[in-house]
Amino acid sequence: MKVCTAVLAFTAMVAGSAAAQTPQRVTIGDEVACPGCRITYRQVVRIGDADGPGALGPVVNGVAVDGRGRYWVHGTPPQIFDAAGRFLQIAAPKGPGPGEIPGYGRPIALPGDSMLIADGGGNAIVFTPDLRIARRIRTPPGIGVIATPVQWPGVVLVSGLIQVREPTGWPIHALSYAGSEARVLKSFGHERESVFETGTGSRLAVRNGELWTIDRRQYRITRWNSRYEPVQIFERRARWWREPTTNQLGSHDTPPSPMAEAIAFDSEGLLWVFLTVGRDTWKAAWSRVPEGVREMRAGDIDIDSLLMTRIEVVDLERGRVVARADVPRRFVSALPGGRAAFLVETAEGLQQLEIQALSLQRR
Repeated sequence: MKVCTAVLAFTAMVAGSAAAQTPQRVTIGDEVACPGCRITYRQVVRIGDADGPGALGPVVNGVAVDGRGRYWVHGTPPQIFDAAGRFLQIAAPKGPGPGEIPGYGRPIALPGDSMLIADGGGNAIVFTPDLRIARRIRTPPGIGVIATPVQWPGVVLVSGLIQVREPTGWPIHALSYAGSEARVLKSFGHERESVFETGTGSRLAVRNGELWTIDRRQYRITRWNSRYEPVQIFERRARWWREPTTNQLGSHDTPPSPMAEAIAFDSEGLLWVFLTVGRDTWKAAWSRVPEGVREMRAGDIDIDSLLMTRIEVVDLERGRVVARADVPRRFVSALPGGRAAFLVETAEGLQQLEIQALSLQRR
């Protein structure tokens, strides 16, 4: 009954919406309001063994923490580590059989210590706290990469381009995962996008029941009302931001395009914005790639010389940047409790995840 109530309430709320209001627009400049404030980070744990099933794969696309403090790493396959960084098990092998999952995707924390893995290929798998598969849900193709449960399982907000006729192009969707097949309740966003564009879409955060988003390819933060209409738009005017191109990594003579990766609110209501930007050494990252070459191996570009993480703490109430810091690591995920996951490479060439505790030090 609770699930039905949530879906019916959402449907009635959307159907009964009044005419959309004109959103308030706020411009945020580049000046740092608190020059003496510092963003600090402290390593909590390192994840990734030297070899064996606990070694990280070549691609790590996300990290999530379940209600028991375990780290779920979105790799191939997805791996689970305890709170101290010790490897526990593979979430599930890939395959069509019992105890297997059809594809790998980003883990998403659910209420009650459960977890969801949606692979973007039309499959979502719910895991119980004891790491068993509880339920399988069919989803629209292309959906489910970034999801935020609002009222599980009745309302889940998802960022991605659904590859079906009607919602195609909208970057954000409200779905119900209540049945064996996910149902689209509403698709929305500022503009429709092309399925052929790379790096498009939004990143989501929910605070006090309200949805906030940031566009990946422009520094635009939006607050949405309960009908998922924009009510406030914060446009960040950053001198270092450059217009994005279709090639995020850039080239020998073009620096990488900045990209918004995640947003998260702290206990004071300040918004932490995580962005991938080019390092000062970005040109050196292309030293092993001959000019004019269009196809190359993944290892030809020195990603650690090319990209880093920029963190900004934004006071939306006052419309200003409080603090800014550059972290010489590759961002992976924002985590609960003021933490974030970064990729690092050891002197021995071993890829590991650092879980860092972040804080704002005021002076």
